[in-house]
Amino acid sequence: MSESLIRRILVVDDEEAYLSVVKQLLHRMGYSCETALSAAEASEKISTDVFDLVVSDIRMKGRNGLELMRDVRSGQPHLNFIIMTGNAADYSYSEIIDAGASDFISKPFTAGELKAKIERIDKEKRILRNLSLANEALHRQVAVNTSIAELSGALMALSSVEDISRIVLKHAMQLTDSPQGFVGYLDREGRLVCPATSIAKWDTVVEPDGIVVVRRLGGMCGWVLKHRRPILTNRLKEDSCLSRMPQGHPPMVRFLGAPAQVGETMLGQVAVANAPREYTEEDLAIVQRLAAIYALRIQQRWAEEELRQTYGRLRNTLEKTIHSLGSVLEMRDPYTAGHQRRVSELACAIALEMGQPEAVVEGVRMSGLIHDIGKISVPFELLSRLGKLSEPEMSLVQQHSTSGYNILKDIEFPWPIARIVLEHHERLDGSGYPQGLKGDEILLEARIIAVADVTEAMSSHRPYRPALGMDLAFEEISKNRGTLYDPDAVDACLRLFLAKKYRFE
Repeated sequence: MSESLIRRILVVDDEEAYLSVVKQLLHRMGYSCETALSAAEASEKISTDVFDLVVSDIRMKGRNGLELMRDVRSGQPHLNFIIMTGNAADYSYSEIIDAGASDFISKPFTAGELKAKIERIDKEKRILRNLSLANEALHRQVAVNTSIAELSGALMALSSVEDISRIVLKHAMQLTDSPQGFVGYLDREGRLVCPATSIAKWDTVVEPDGIVVVRRLGGMCGWVLKHRRPILTNRLKEDSCLSRMPQGHPPMVRFLGAPAQVGETMLGQVAVANAPREYTEEDLAIVQRLAAIYALRIQQRWAEEELRQTYGRLRNTLEKTIHSLGSVLEMRDPYTAGHQRRVSELACAIALEMGQPEAVVEGVRMSGLIHDIGKISVPFELLSRLGKLSEPEMSLVQQHSTSGYNILKDIEFPWPIARIVLEHHERLDGSGYPQGLKGDEILLEARIIAVADVTEAMSSHRPYRPALGMDLAFEEISKNRGTLYDPDAVDACLRLFLAKKYRFE
């Protein structure tokens, strides 16, 4: 099990005896615990110490628990509160949740009840932290690799490494008056690939994958790669270490080679030979500059490859974390198990049927998986109660869109997930909630989710009613097409089920 993010807890209650009992319970659970007998004392301790959770009574002399929470969260918005209530009739669920509480618990309560609420908050904190970390890593990798790719493209925007190699070789030979030359790069297996050489009898071999590589990294090429330093010699025959050539290789009199590297990363080399004049430091500078350009282009290729692989891995991590975030709600409310997944799948199919671009399809798919995450803040008994809810209770249930938005708004997704979650109960005529948006004021993705959500909800069993069936679901979206629901999304949904035989799994 992952390490708990809740370690230090502050308990606030003006009844010293009850305060002592709760403190003992928390100590037995393994938490570090401090206590305060009033909101004023609690505020003082919070200002000078670090706490992961506050468990506060709601009725106290002086400021009550809700006032304490509002004051504290104005400066520490991420500090979680559990509110203890002695008489639930004094305060409604909506007042407690609206004030910013993560949960509430009615006195008297058992150790198990308190532990379950703390563990749920802790799990939510860990999932949100992991989601943020995954996003940060994704943005960091994209920024780094994009920067490298843009720099390399500005230096030399050519179509392939092979074309770059041939052009670099051509310029190196022309600018140094050299009749012979070689340009090669190290591939992922460490082979010196030889895409461009002027020497017909270079010591190369064609590998089974069709790549032409240097057979043995000895002599001049091996020296440059091994020592990571350039060579400039006009008396090659006098240097026995460098003058060894494969059989049939043309004689070498003069040689100039430079490593193609970026920082400490060796990527290949550029070499020329046998100029009719002695090589100079100016020639060396030219070859080194071309080697640097060549290295940047090779690194660009690897960066693009790494970017695709890294983005794929981080995308998978992000998706798994979103699934985990959705599972927090489904674990708390087993009746909604599978609802978010089915809505996500149908919404994705609707977006594809509408011909939407990949960004919209992915935004719909990801947001569908957690579109009801705000129901974490709604008491389970309200979600599962038989019969009609009272107006205040219905108002509390409807706040789940805003609660979901507040959970997700500070996380940087590649898609507008927080806003989609906020708007998925809006309706075209302005009769939806929470903002009463109309028409195109509502995000397209949210309008698609709305159609999928209604279709799935009406066709599925709920704890407060049996499934109404697909026919009634189709009647609902057809009857209110263009009034409540996006007409294109409705048409796409009906085509999927009626013409293309789409079915919920």
